[in-house]
Amino acid sequence: MLRNPIRSSLYVLLPGLMLAACGPVPDSSEPMEPEALGVAESAMCSNAAVTNLTLSGVSTYAGEMAGAGTYAVSYPANAAFVAFYIDGVEASSGRASGDATGTWSFSKSSVACGTRTFTVTAWPMVVASDGSWSKCTGNPSMTITRSVSEPCPGKCEINGRTYSNGYVNPSSGCQICDVSQSQTSWSFYGAGYANKTGYCKPLVNGGAVCAGGSKAGQSCTASTDCYLRCSELL
Repeated sequence: MLRNPIRSSLYVLLPGLMLAACGPVPDSSEPMEPEALGVAESAMCSNAAVTNLTLSGVSTYAGEMAGAGTYAVSYPANAAFVAFYIDGVEASSGRASGDATGTWSFSKSSVACGTRTFTVTAWPMVVASDGSWSKCTGNPSMTITRSVSEPCPGKCEINGRTYSNGYVNPSSGCQICDVSQSQTSWSFYGAGYANKTGYCKPLVNGGAVCAGGSKAGQSCTASTDCYLRCSELL
């Protein structure tokens, strides 16, 4: 029996039209992107809180800042997530070591010299038996902030500002930045030196002799003997 050629063509065409209208068939061989494990808050965080956060010490040496401390969280939290900031910029973050109580530590190299602000903040975490976790960012957290100072080589770091070696104290011309004496405070301009009209000069005959005040003309036995007030000196 002869087939109707028109009907046969429709049988071939219709499935193609249906596929075009419905879109491509999903390729089951392509893996589904896994859902990110609990970085978002969940109902498990209810009533969780950080109950204690300590900083046992933080310091900077040769450009490396390091610190350590402890934490404690309340049920149902069983871990802590900590973030560390230097001058308000996040330096690192992650889960602290331990369970409901534990320790944290921080270390970072190439930290600029001078005075830096170090901050550590802890949030409660809930870690499930399958390893998924929830950081409870909306729950009570704790923060500790400390100032950390490391003088820059050849400079003084005084009251949060950096001065070059030899810089005269704007508030007292009797003092300068002298890194050989101190990098964290103003130094007197050597034994037997005094200020006059904004600069320093040797006292009479270059000797350490007081030029004014109740000890005028006497030999200096301590810095406070000779360096009274600039107005009292030669």
